[in-house]
Amino acid sequence: MICLDFDGVLFDTAREAYLIAHKSFFNDDNVEYSSKRYAKFLILRPFVVSPWQYLLVFDLISENLTDQVILEKYKQQYKFQPSTKELDFEYKFIKTRNEMMNGNRTNWLKLQKPYSFFRLIKPLLIKQPQYFQIVSTKQTEYILELLNHHGVHWKAVQVWGGDVFEECERSKAIILKRFIQNNVRVIFVDDNSKHLNELNSLKNVEAISANWGYTGIDDAEDNTKIVINKITNFLRDL
Repeated sequence: MICLDFDGVLFDTAREAYLIAHKSFFNDDNVEYSSKRYAKFLILRPFVVSPWQYLLVFDLISENLTDQVILEKYKQQYKFQPSTKELDFEYKFIKTRNEMMNGNRTNWLKLQKPYSFFRLIKPLLIKQPQYFQIVSTKQTEYILELLNHHGVHWKAVQVWGGDVFEECERSKAIILKRFIQNNVRVIFVDDNSKHLNELNSLKNVEAISANWGYTGIDDAEDNTKIVINKITNFLRDL
């Protein structure tokens, strides 16, 4: 089984997340991707797991703080359980995203760019879908919409999205323990260090960092081709 994260592995969705969070926070969708605020947003993006955390992100990047202080303050707070205020923000974030999808779907799709990894693995996703599973914090409907737009026509059962993530205590390791038998070998590609550390503790799971994604490491070497070769060899040996 090959498990793939979505945001930061298959698609670069940072601009879409920024626009929606900006509108949810300021009630304004007039954004500048060349702004200092967006640059600071990208510093924190690797550490966002759930939409409610964008409230903390925008609280911090709206202050006159250095990049280092912003990152330190975020890391001190982001692991805490969400407050009622933060859950209200998450509801608003999701509502804003749905409104954008329904009101201007073309623009919503354009905001999310496929990585070269997606273009290289796309033929395998189409020809051998039975060996793949997407495991993401993103809602399943958004994932399927983007895949379909780019020519990958999957069914919902091939995605364990945000609803499953919430049911499994916000842990991808728990998702695998619940849905995959212990003797099944798994390659899991993710860009989030927290998820990778949890997955590495599981037997028969090889967790691989997607260095092209939101790793939070500035000098991470792009390992796209290495990961593609590993997946290709894995499928060949089945």
